[in-house]
Amino acid sequence: MPIHEFLTRHVYFPLLRRGHSREIGKLVVFLLSAIFHEYWASVPLRLFAAWAFLAMLVQAPIMIIETKIDKVIKLSPLLS
Repeated sequence: MPIHEFLTRHVYFPLLRRGHSREIGKLVVFLLSAIFHEYWASVPLRLFAAWAFLAMLVQAPIMIIETKIDKVIKLSPLLS
């Protein structure tokens, strides 16, 4: 939770105040979180696993696509 609160307070809300969309704010926070988590996991273990970092980064576009599909599926019963 401390990392979430820090990124929300110091990254997400300032981006919103500067006029960026919520999606951009979420994406930036997600990418920073992925970078920090990879760093904090790889330094103590002395192991950098690029595949794990890339797998985290691939989740962002998947979440965007999933949200768009979910909106279409929820709207389809209303169209019938």
